[in-house]
Amino acid sequence: MSKNSIIPDFFCTFSKEFPIILREKNIVLGLSTIDTNKLIFLRGNEENNIVQFLRNFEHPTGLAIKDDFLAVASRSDLQLFRTNHKLAKSFPGDKNKFDQIFLPKLTYHCGNVDLHDIAFVNEKIIGISTAYSCLLEFSDSYSFNPIWKPDFITDLKNEDRCHLNGLAIKNGEIVALTALGKTNYKEGWRKNKVNGGVLIDYKTKEILLDQLGAPHSPTISGNEIFIALSATGEILKYNMDTKEHCIIANLAGYVRGIKIIDDYIFVGLSKLRNKSLDVIDFPVAKKQLSCGIYILSKKTGNTIAHLHFEKDVNEIYSIQLFKNSKNTILFSNTNEPWKYSTDTPNFSHWKNSLP
Repeated sequence: MSKNSIIPDFFCTFSKEFPIILREKNIVLGLSTIDTNKLIFLRGNEENNIVQFLRNFEHPTGLAIKDDFLAVASRSDLQLFRTNHKLAKSFPGDKNKFDQIFLPKLTYHCGNVDLHDIAFVNEKIIGISTAYSCLLEFSDSYSFNPIWKPDFITDLKNEDRCHLNGLAIKNGEIVALTALGKTNYKEGWRKNKVNGGVLIDYKTKEILLDQLGAPHSPTISGNEIFIALSATGEILKYNMDTKEHCIIANLAGYVRGIKIIDDYIFVGLSKLRNKSLDVIDFPVAKKQLSCGIYILSKKTGNTIAHLHFEKDVNEIYSIQLFKNSKNTILFSNTNEPWKYSTDTPNFSHWKNSLP
């Protein structure tokens, strides 16, 4: 059990390279796990083991980071956290142990919108409402403010018409989105869910790629978009200049969640939901599936390292990299310690001792 968590760790196995890469790149890995309702932080320690830190969230999905802020999406709300490095270094009883402690700042209550990917764009937080097939801004007055929809969606209704889900961001700007179909009726994407997915240009609304197998997590590196094809377990690379695309990896899991640092691609793998008709026809269902994280070479697509959750964790939605950190933790509004912190533009401190 992690010292700073009352939640038992999940049993996992990993290749020897996995914790070494986390330490060499000076990153902590964050995962949102849908079936366990938890945010999992993974770090490598000096003994080259993996240390976990867990926090409860109801159906967590998208994760977004900008500067000192972290946004966490769930099915019906978005929570915003901020780290204060002085508070992290002076945490009572564990001074200089943490380099980032994220504390709660505000919550947007959105209702039944089924949030998926989120991002910081032009000093705002935007997200995808899969239920309403649109891109939205979060509002302090309304459930949400719709700002974009695909051309094939005629009106906004809570019908999950195309399962819009993924956001590709470059330099703080939206470039493209993924959807599991281009249908305009209630849950229409289910009819051709095996290969009806699309990549959509944000500005022109042009369909850049079609016939994709349940695309998720479009992630940009340079002039290329990397896409998780969940239905097949494949990672697709799309060149934005030449419009060419190819498969660079084929993994034994429902792939979803991609993050890239230097030559490393971090990919989330999930198992299929038991007895779910949504995924029973997917080609990936024929494989012996695992849940965890794979680290791939961006140049070759070859697997460099891996971590497997051996039980309890089955569905990973999003991955986030906490850079320049060897030990990151988070206190939500249900975790007592944040109540004993004071954070102002001029000074920050903790109460002398925590209960």
